[in-house]
Amino acid sequence: MFCSSLRIKALNELFYWAHKRGDQPIAEQLGFDVGAIEKRLQALEKRVFIENGELPTSVCDIQSRVEEFKNKLQSVEHLSWLGLFKDISSGTSLQPFWDKKALQRNSDHDRKIREKYLRMSQVQITDEVRQYLRKPTFDNWQWDDPEMLVLLQQMYIDLGILTKFNIELPVLQNWLFEIYRNYNPVPFHNFKHCFMVAQMMYGLTWLIDLPNKVDDIDVLILITSAICHDLDHPGYNNAYQVSYLPLNT
Repeated sequence: MFCSSLRIKALNELFYWAHKRGDQPIAEQLGFDVGAIEKRLQALEKRVFIENGELPTSVCDIQSRVEEFKNKLQSVEHLSWLGLFKDISSGTSLQPFWDKKALQRNSDHDRKIREKYLRMSQVQITDEVRQYLRKPTFDNWQWDDPEMLVLLQQMYIDLGILTKFNIELPVLQNWLFEIYRNYNPVPFHNFKHCFMVAQMMYGLTWLIDLPNKVDDIDVLILITSAICHDLDHPGYNNAYQVSYLPLNT
């Protein structure tokens, strides 16, 4: 009984994380209600718990294994995070631009971003996401910093820049991380803004078939310039700079 209930829980997590695009989970598409089955088995477990005073050690061990299974389902080593966790339909998620959490950065934060980025780089991006990335209507709001680094990396790969200019992937990855590290955590001219500008340039590149209209070096310059255009921006506007800088000179 306990094993059956926990198997249902595991399946429920699997159906949640491995759902198809759209609002209808796979469980419903297959014609059965995982939630109803789980509730019935939970009621039986509760009854046994009340009668015996505690759950057997074996059940607690199985519960722990289910949690490990859930974590594995969310891990980039087992799933394509881009294909399962993002809504790549048209439109925008309309999240606020200024994320206060993003302003809290230090060396430990940057190290974790780099580690996650490199782990994610080992997972192949789905063709669906790659094609979506090429559209000017791409929704920029859903992606966190390591994901945006992976997507910037994919831009260079899909444009053939690494092959045409003999750039090794680790070199590109180190460079992209240094770009990220040198964008200040300011409200607007930050790494998210960098990615938005670069993605729009990338989308326009494919929209007007730019690789067949200009030289390879021009494409490289355009994408790289878009990525680097606000490096080390202090976060102040021109009016502030004009009025403040003379006081310091």
